[in-house]
Amino acid sequence: MKKFLKFLVITLGIIIIILFIFTIVSLISKYKNEYSVRDKLSNLNIQINEDYKIFSIDIEENKLYMNLMNNFTEEFLIKVYSLKDGSLLNEINLEMIKSDK
Repeated sequence: MKKFLKFLVITLGIIIIILFIFTIVSLISKYKNEYSVRDKLSNLNIQINEDYKIFSIDIEENKLYMNLMNNFTEEFLIKVYSLKDGSLLNEINLEMIKSDK
């Protein structure tokens, strides 16, 4: 009976140590990946035409939403960029319709 208990305690101790090491390695890899994503975000270059002025900027779910206003025609343009690679995902043109009131 004593041999079985010794074997059980040693086995459980080894399992606890292995799981602890696995947890530490997982945490380190998570934070390492998070910092590499931040480094990529700092190098995001977006060029805007001189005719446009930035009206607002929003960030949601790794996407950058830029609301731009044309200085001459007063049309609005919404551009959606990916924060992962900086590519243009979508472009929406909004035109103001004047009512005849």
